[in-house]
Amino acid sequence: MTDLFESTNARPGDWRTGRKWLKQLVATLLVLVVVVIAVRLIQQPSGVELDPPEITTEGLPASAAREIAATYDEVVSAPQSAEAWGRLGMVLVAHSSDAQAKRCFRYAQALDPSEFQWPYLLGVSLSASDPPAAVKPLREAIALRNDVAVAHVRLAELLLEIDRLEESQQHLDLALQSEPNDLHALIASARLQLAREDLDSSLRSAEKAVQLGPHIRTAHELLAHIYQRQGNRNAALRELAIVDTLPDTPLEYNDPFVAQVLALKRHTQLSLKQAQKLLAENRFMEAIELLGPAWEDDPTDPGLACELARALAQANQLELAANVLDRAAQQHPTSASIRLQSGVLYFIKSDYQNAMRSFGAAIQRKPDYALAYFYLGQSYDKRGDNAEAVSAFQAAVRLQPAYAAAHRSLGRVLLEQGQITTAKAHLQTVLELVPGDKEAQSLLNETKATSDSNSVAPSERLDAIESK
Repeated sequence: MTDLFESTNARPGDWRTGRKWLKQLVATLLVLVVVVIAVRLIQQPSGVELDPPEITTEGLPASAAREIAATYDEVVSAPQSAEAWGRLGMVLVAHSSDAQAKRCFRYAQALDPSEFQWPYLLGVSLSASDPPAAVKPLREAIALRNDVAVAHVRLAELLLEIDRLEESQQHLDLALQSEPNDLHALIASARLQLAREDLDSSLRSAEKAVQLGPHIRTAHELLAHIYQRQGNRNAALRELAIVDTLPDTPLEYNDPFVAQVLALKRHTQLSLKQAQKLLAENRFMEAIELLGPAWEDDPTDPGLACELARALAQANQLELAANVLDRAAQQHPTSASIRLQSGVLYFIKSDYQNAMRSFGAAIQRKPDYALAYFYLGQSYDKRGDNAEAVSAFQAAVRLQPAYAAAHRSLGRVLLEQGQITTAKAHLQTVLELVPGDKEAQSLLNETKATSDSNSVAPSERLDAIESK
């Protein structure tokens, strides 16, 4: 058998035999080194570490921790799989571990540069923490797929924030060509046109957004701002009154790629949304059945505790609601919303002293909490302390000038105190915000017997409100 030690041209004992063998060995080793280096270069994309990121699941729901662990194991088993790295990034984003997820998306993109969703999801992740840095991966994603409207919308919004108006307009035009009724694109267009002082075009875009999304708070806020810039104060006030009736929830994107990410979240937030819908339909027990297990699985979310307590209170299970809030208060000592909900529960029980203590605790944690000031005013009013009630209601309308309910309550208490002119100012403001409000109109009618004029000029109303 021929091996490295054999040579057909060398005689046994010839010194040239060993020298030739050494040359062959060195050459072979060099070839092996080159092959190993080439393989490593192929396997490990430039600038990307092979090791999976350090991940902690502390504080996460148990179901989320299991999902992350299983996906992490997939990466360890197949470190050259772009799909495995990308899925780990998606799971991490779904459970708010964005910093580690970004590294996963970068690695997935390096392993498979032709896949749209990895630079796209990287850009979406960066949008919240580092908007300028998100521009590059979103551009790279669009270079791979120019037909995804939501990618153009997201990039246009980022460019608008950094005053790249021309490029932003180009991407908005492309998005609206394929999705002419996209609310994000319409709102961004209205903002861009407003930045260019094109008030008429901005108004048209905002009005279309409101028409298509009458429940969208940001659309009404933007429309109010445009009316204000045009000098149309009454129209602005009407829009702000609508804003007060709408939930302060972000406008969702029509985004199938992010929807895939959200579908990976272990389902406490989904349960919360479903429960809120059930509560709006007065289906309290069904909401409780959803919220109870969701809160046990994810005690880190104070919103789940607040909604569970609210559902229990509406189902007249007040003691259970109190137990939930007491436990949540221990878990979340800085949460203003939990203190507010505790105050509402005391208010329902007519325990106004403890209600005021809870509302005060909410304000201490969140000094601009208009809703807490409003409930504090209601509690003082129930106790007959009109002066303190007025002070609390005034704070509420100062923090939220279009807060119709606070203006109404303040007008009523001022009327009881005999401060007719100032009371009228607040009550007529209610009617500007909510035309046809029966309670405000009834209270105004009560003032007809007074010596004050039945109508207070708008400028005088503003002066009366501001003087307080």
